Amino acid sequence: MNFYKYNEKLTLLNQKYSDLSIILKLYSDKMYADLQNNKKNLQTESFQLVVVGEFSRGKSTFVNALLGRKMLPASLKPTTAVLSKIVYGEIPSYTLYYRKPNVSPKSITEEEFLKLVAPKEVDKSDQGLLKKFFSQQQELDDIEHAEIAYPLDLCKDNVELVDTPGTNDLSTARLDITYNYVNKADAVIMVLSANQALTASEMAFLKERVLGNQIQDIFFVISYKDTLKTPAEEEMVKKFVQENLLQVEGMPQKLRIHLVSSMQALLYRRNSNGEVLKPKESLKMPANMDNTGFIELENELGYFLSEEKGLTKLKKYVVRGQDIARQMYTDLAVQLELATHSADDLNAKIAKMKPEFEKAKSDIERYTQHMRVNLQNGVSELENACSIAGNDICKEANKAIDNFHISDDGNVDTNAIKSAVEKAVHWEIKYLIDRLGSIQNNLVDDEISKINRKIKKIWKDLDLDMGVGNIQSNIMDIQENKLDLQISISSSGSGNISDSVSNGMFFGGAFALIAGSALLPAVIVGGVVGFLFGLFDSDNSDPKAKIRKQINEYYNSEVSKISSKVTSDFRNQIDDICANVQSAVNTRLVTMERQLHQALEQKKKQEKDAQAEAAKLREHQKKLEQIYKDLGSIVQ
Repeated sequence: MNFYKYNEKLTLLNQKYSDLSIILKLYSDKMYADLQNNKKNLQTESFQLVVVGEFSRGKSTFVNALLGRKMLPASLKPTTAVLSKIVYGEIPSYTLYYRKPNVSPKSITEEEFLKLVAPKEVDKSDQGLLKKFFSQQQELDDIEHAEIAYPLDLCKDNVELVDTPGTNDLSTARLDITYNYVNKADAVIMVLSANQALTASEMAFLKERVLGNQIQDIFFVISYKDTLKTPAEEEMVKKFVQENLLQVEGMPQKLRIHLVSSMQALLYRRNSNGEVLKPKESLKMPANMDNTGFIELENELGYFLSEEKGLTKLKKYVVRGQDIARQMYTDLAVQLELATHSADDLNAKIAKMKPEFEKAKSDIERYTQHMRVNLQNGVSELENACSIAGNDICKEANKAIDNFHISDDGNVDTNAIKSAVEKAVHWEIKYLIDRLGSIQNNLVDDEISKINRKIKKIWKDLDLDMGVGNIQSNIMDIQENKLDLQISISSSGSGNISDSVSNGMFFGGAFALIAGSALLPAVIVGGVVGFLFGLFDSDNSDPKAKIRKQINEYYNSEVSKISSKVTSDFRNQIDDICANVQSAVNTRLVTMERQLHQALEQKKKQEKDAQAEAAKLREHQKKLEQIYKDLGSIVQ
């Protein structure tokens, strides 16, 4: 993939950041640190390609073909049991990351990785084998993802390739992890089969989990091209997929559809890399890569990542750099005005501003307290959502039990009941997670928007009083909607809220206050079967009633735990948000007061050098204007 233009613009952006840092280091440790943090994040920006598809659609073979070697296990039977993230690394390595935060990552060998495949089905009448099956399944469900580092050209420019388990995987734990990666992907590659393209379940996944989450960058890869006999058959398959996709609501009009032979492309690349093929493999190897469909696909992927997605990523850092330059320019304008006044003028200005500062502190304390009350009122909405969801989950579970056939002798297939119940409640649980996140996001976004307007007015009033409201320059004409200041708060309460508040700007939609995989540790990892074992040891009377009772108790208990955790975490978030808002504004006010006093002391010592100081400030302002313009030209 060609990232030449992206890397060229990235180099220019880094140079402008360096030019800007020279000025910031002279005047503001805080803004200098902010810029260095952005520069660090810029270097680690990655492009994430997430490969999805149902079992046996050839996902792993497709990924292996992109990489040019057999790195992932592939079979016509379900094999991919863990989500695998392939990244660039000079030294090959395999690392397992676990879902539980207290479990450290574990390094494994390639042989150990290749053994992480879906366990084979066992005779359900053999309790020993059945327990071993569930034990193996549990070990796999505990893994969040595997990271494979390898010196691959494809991943050199911070490209991460993610191979997911089948979208028809019955493990809710693995599905939840897959959905989280899909939602964050720069592009989704959906692998279909030329022999069975766009099944009902594939269409459902596309509508609900891809388009339903506003994901528009989708590459449809139809595998098994080599099984089609004629160009007419190839065209017929592509036309069928295209016509059916265009009928899906929300589907982008520009479709990216590619028909490929992953098997042939992999054989060709293995041979080109010096690997000795088996005689049967050599017979299947194509004469060149042209007919495999991979060249065209990789060219389009490369253009998309470099030109479309790449420029979007760079623009984010361009805007951040411009905003820091604009703020530094404004601070220099204040210093420039102060440099042209006598010490007596400064004394009078400080005396005038003191009550204004006190009023601003009092106002923000009142605004924050009001925000706290409004957010706390939303806790009952979260509890109500959990209560409704608990009833719906139990209702769906009961339906599944009612529809389940129990043999006349009273023997119950616990594994089958587990599967039936988990399928029935799966979407209700997913809906609950989405609903809780939506409620919290809406509550916080609304309150942040309100307090943002009030903080902006505080800065405006103070700036006008400080006499900088009449400063005119090209750099001051920047539109507010071009800023990219965001709040990013995790469950631990960390984040860059202080930066956003001190600039008087907030933007909503950055609050992901819950994570589905962390909220349902028992519900989604085989919890039902745990109490079904031994359920009918001594009492076989009315087994469905007994199952319903225990399942209802189980899910009501789990939803109650979720409700307690979500409301508790949200209350903690409220404390963090309010404390950070008030602290950030007060810190900014204290800084402004300190700057005035420092300016006074400096003024007394340097009145004779006022003209030289003013000239230096004007020179740096001029450089800031040029940096601002140069940054904008990078993404034009």
